Amino acid sequence: MFSKLFGFFWYIIGILRNEASFGDEIPKYRVGEHEMNIGFYQAIELTKKSLLLEKQSKFQNIQVHQSKFYGKVLLLDDVLQLTERDADSYNEMLAHIPMFQHANPKRVLIIGGGDGYALTEVLKHDSVEHVDHVDIDEGVVKVCE
Repeated sequence: MFSKLFGFFWYIIGILRNEASFGDEIPKYRVGEHEMNIGFYQAIELTKKSLLLEKQSKFQNIQVHQSKFYGKVLLLDDVLQLTERDADSYNEMLAHIPMFQHANPKRVLIIGGGDGYALTEVLKHDSVEHVDHVDIDEGVVKVCE
C-alpha cells in the first residue's frame, strides 16, 4: 500500500514537472476532464463497448456513452456534460432556485441546456404558461430527445 501511494506521489510530481501526464495512466474505457493549469482531473469508467451514438454537429462532436454506474453519459467535444444518474439534481438547482425567486412565473426563457433537463424542471411549476428554449446546437437537442 505504501509503495503504491509513494509511487503515485512521484507520478503527480512528474506531472507537475511535465515529465508525465494523466493520459499515460488513464485506462482505455474512461472519459474524463483534465485541467493541467489547476491540477484537476475527473473520470467516469465506461463499459467496453460504451459508445451508443456519435454525431458531428455544425458546432461540436456529440457522443452518448453507457457507463457502468452512471447510466448514459453525454460528452460534447470529449468533455463530460451530464450523466443520467446525477443530471436531475444539478438541473433541479439550476431551474428551481430562480423560479422560486418570482412569485408567479408565467413566461420563461431558457438559454442553452439542449439536453432538456432544465426545461423538464421548469415545466414542473404550475404557473408556467410558456417557455422559450434556445440552444445554439440543434444537434444536441435532437440527440437528447
